[in-house]
Amino acid sequence: MSAFAVVINPRAPGEAEGVVLRMLDAIPQRCVDGRRTLTGSQFAMGYGLRATARRQLGEVQPGHAPSLGLSAVGTLRIDNREELARELGAGSEPPGSDLEIVLRGYERWGTGLADRLEGDFAFVVWDEHRRNAYAAIDPFAVKPLYYHVGPPGALLASDVAAILASGWVDLAVDDTAVLAYLDRTLDFDGATFFRSVRRLRAGHFLAINESGIEARRYAVPPASELRLAHPDDYYDEFRRLAKRAVAARLDTDRPILAHVSGGLDSS
Repeated sequence: MSAFAVVINPRAPGEAEGVVLRMLDAIPQRCVDGRRTLTGSQFAMGYGLRATARRQLGEVQPGHAPSLGLSAVGTLRIDNREELARELGAGSEPPGSDLEIVLRGYERWGTGLADRLEGDFAFVVWDEHRRNAYAAIDPFAVKPLYYHVGPPGALLASDVAAILASGWVDLAVDDTAVLAYLDRTLDFDGATFFRSVRRLRAGHFLAINESGIEARRYAVPPASELRLAHPDDYYDEFRRLAKRAVAARLDTDRPILAHVSGGLDSS
């Protein structure tokens, strides 16, 4: 998996890029295919690439849309990209990458963007005009997002080690979280093993502005039951969805390794 690191609203903007690079230095295994940074007056973003497909070697992250006043970075696999591209490209050139879908989707739907995405994702959008940031994670938290808010500014990253390496956070251990983990009672409501670092909960987004930071839930399971005409139709529908999900995750032209934990005959 690739990686990203973001600094929002630092007291000393000139130091933000250095902090981002220090964060990426802490996770070199995520940056084997290169890294890139983007800076502005109130933010700095960095992206470390670990490509699983050759086409990813040509992707440009972080991304910037000057006409929209938006910048974004993230680890993304948008499964309904064709549907969204058609909708966002109506009357104009359709977006060509997952990150472009995020940029143009945020311009169209604002904080309602995440609810329209299918796939595994964690991303951060900086809105220059509104002076706020929007960060979101997929409904199952397959792509993680960690964050910290303190006097120097807000830090967001795809790996907790990157947050810790920033030099801006207290490294004090959260004894309660460690004990709950060992006791198997930790409910992963956003706690990490460090008091000053939080993990964004599955199906949530963050709104960050001058007033502070707020986490909100956007992903809600459907209230109605799926009703099909015949019992066999449920098997067919499950098979269709399973094939679609597996096909989306095999979008690679590099070798894939799978670990069968208990042996091929264990189940």
